[in-house]
Amino acid sequence: MDILIVEDDEDILEILHIYLSVKYNVTIFDNPKLALEAYKINPNFPLVITDYFMPDLRGDQLIHEILAINENQQFILCSGTPNDEVASLLENNKNLIQFIKKPFDFSEFDDAIDVIEKKLLATHI
Repeated sequence: MDILIVEDDEDILEILHIYLSVKYNVTIFDNPKLALEAYKINPNFPLVITDYFMPDLRGDQLIHEILAINENQQFILCSGTPNDEVASLLENNKNLIQFIKKPFDFSEFDDAIDVIEKKLLATHI
């Protein structure tokens, strides 16, 4: 599976890249605007993992932009400080977005990706 990761914290980005690259094809961006431009050119990512609080383009804004391109895109949204906007986004898109609170444990990504892979498999049968 191809995964797009968007995270402005370079340490977290690198850790996720190393961990997830063992099993998946991972593309990383530390700039959400550049990630969005890349997605517009190649939207073939079954999963997008994004931070919420990022400069220039927050995770919810990135999600809305991507959903305008692909309304079935699957996401994992990460945030250390979830707020009402995050709660609303999750409630309105519960079949598309898994949420992981920072600090995270890698097993949370394993579990979320497993749920997403099962959804994707079910829609292709």
